[in-house]
Amino acid sequence: MSDTQVAALDHTIQQTNLWLKKLVEEHHFADRHQAYNALRAVLQALRDQLTNEQAAHLSAQLPILIRGIYSRAGISAKQRAMDEASRRLQSMWRSTCRHSFPAIRKRPHTPFSICCGRNSIPD
Repeated sequence: MSDTQVAALDHTIQQTNLWLKKLVEEHHFADRHQAYNALRAVLQALRDQLTNEQAAHLSAQLPILIRGIYSRAGISAKQRAMDEASRRLQSMWRSTCRHSFPAIRKRPHTPFSICCGRNSIPD
């Protein structure tokens, strides 16, 4: 057992070790490190499929240490999604607008006004 002298940390370390031990026993992993990698992969895959509300509900039920693994997985998935959305937007701008995407981001106008050469969105 760990002795961090912080009860909440000692408890979550103990819970996490129990989870990993059970994974090793029930799924015949070679060791706890392999079980940890599998748990992390499953949490990442699961997180990508849940709505924000479902993800928050599941997170609240996890031990603190495992919740951190789960939350970190979510950040990576959200960042990948944002990067992909940015790439798609840049591609759309290149095909329809006369200004480059970086130039649009630097100007204090709306993307519509830059693209169409107007100062406001038409009525």
